[in-house]
Amino acid sequence: MKRPFRTFASLVGVAVVVFGGLLAATSPASADPPPPCYGASCNGKDPHALGCDGWVAYTIASFPVNYGSSTVLLRYSTWCHANWTTVSTPGSNLGVLAWAENTYGDRYYTNAVDGGNTWTAMVNGIPLARSCAVDNVGYSFANPGCTGWN
Repeated sequence: MKRPFRTFASLVGVAVVVFGGLLAATSPASADPPPPCYGASCNGKDPHALGCDGWVAYTIASFPVNYGSSTVLLRYSTWCHANWTTVSTPGSNLGVLAWAENTYGDRYYTNAVDGGNTWTAMVNGIPLARSCAVDNVGYSFANPGCTGWN
């Protein structure tokens, strides 16, 4: 009498395993999209236009310029493995020329002249990088303000 129940239970078990396997085999895997550029291929490209900014980027270091009216930020994208410099100026400023550079010699500039945020193109973020700036107050080309190498 127990044999028909065992047969039925075995068939149900096999059906569950087979159906589960088919369901798993037909489910598409969700993978993160590849970055639009990576490391050296990001050189000279706009981080905002390519999406290397936002939730995949953070500020590594910063320093004030123009008596603190502006802030120079070294930004890094974990997705694109690239750095860039952002100059944040809430109001009008006295003018800031800032750049991002890496130890490979890649360097890109931006000129912040009046309010808002401006940024440089990206540099390869695999080697060390830093942000530097000159202003009309305390930093000059002979003595620029810079973050450390990060």
